[in-house]
Amino acid sequence: MNANKFNTLHQQALAVFAADMVGEYVAEVPGVPWFAVTLGDGALIAEHYEAEDMYALKTHESDYLIQREGEAGADEIWAALQCVGRATGYLDMHAVTGSMHRLTSSEESRLLKKLERRGLLLTEQIA
Repeated sequence: MNANKFNTLHQQALAVFAADMVGEYVAEVPGVPWFAVTLGDGALIAEHYEAEDMYALKTHESDYLIQREGEAGADEIWAALQCVGRATGYLDMHAVTGSMHRLTSSEESRLLKKLERRGLLLTEQIA
């Protein structure tokens, strides 16, 4: 299982986004830890379903943007958070360490369009 990977994902988010943007690591529901990253009036929720080793990124309205298994799932969630952070200017590029996982340009475009349609990302926010 990749429970430690999800905790690391939370720590990475805390390191590269403003402190008030990343919520605490919540483990109230056994086997489903989560944390939120605030974007303007909305938030993205990162979750880890430990029994299935499934990682998910969804909107605050529970619209799933990404669902992937295993370590590759954690990497894709991290890449998506970085993509949104770069697009909005919220990501502290100087704080990013290690390999920088990236979505393909078409994956980035689809993600940003989904967020824009849901009102979580405004066209003028995209750098």
